[in-house]
Amino acid sequence: MALNSVVAFWRAYVRTLREIIRLPMTLIVVPLVLPLFMLIIFSRVFERLTSLGAFGQGNYITYMAPAAILMASMLASAGAGVSTAVDRQTGFYDRLRITPIGSVPSHWGRRAGDATRIATFAMTLTFFAWLNGAVVNNWLLALVVPALAAALWGMAYGGILFSVCLKTGSAEAYQALLPLFFPILFMSSAFVPAQLLPHWLEVIASGNPISYISTLMRSAAKGNIDDWHATAISVLGTACVFAATQLLTYRAGRRVANA
Repeated sequence: MALNSVVAFWRAYVRTLREIIRLPMTLIVVPLVLPLFMLIIFSRVFERLTSLGAFGQGNYITYMAPAAILMASMLASAGAGVSTAVDRQTGFYDRLRITPIGSVPSHWGRRAGDATRIATFAMTLTFFAWLNGAVVNNWLLALVVPALAAALWGMAYGGILFSVCLKTGSAEAYQALLPLFFPILFMSSAFVPAQLLPHWLEVIASGNPISYISTLMRSAAKGNIDDWHATAISVLGTACVFAATQLLTYRAGRRVANA
């Protein structure tokens, strides 16, 4: 049974990668448009913010590059949910659910496919940020750490969209929740240091995992991950969000099974 589950996971993972290749405009280009805009235009418009201090060394694009990566992560995290909703509409999901191994390996295979796509986005955006003037002192850390952090955050956050699509069986349901990434991202220190935020927003940012994930990514680009507090909160925050959204996914799956 365990071997069959691994095989089912792998097939769902490969199927997801093939869908990405077949639909490059929807699954690759569209999620990258806004983050690239942020890197190319937004960073130039607000580059004088660094004169306010609190940014440390480096230019503004170096500071806000993690924000663009995390934006791409959240924009791309709906793929698994949309595909599963389509499977429900076509009846494939019901056939999969009544097999001995069930639908769970397919869930994880699709979400792992999304994580792979997000990791690729993170490395691509890191390269574009460097082309636009971001400082990168250690390419190995600058590529690997953001890719891993963004992929894990995308899986954690994407559980919200996945559970909604699974529960409703509607490929369009995620659109109602898609703008959710705006307040989550902007109510953090991803774009501006916490010291420069209004007090009430600084309090919110201090509890937002994205603030710490961004700090971790910047440290990786500098080549010295020495902020263990930010690293620990990044891991803990991502794990907590993942646990919460996984519970939502479990309940959605149970509801579909009992329908």
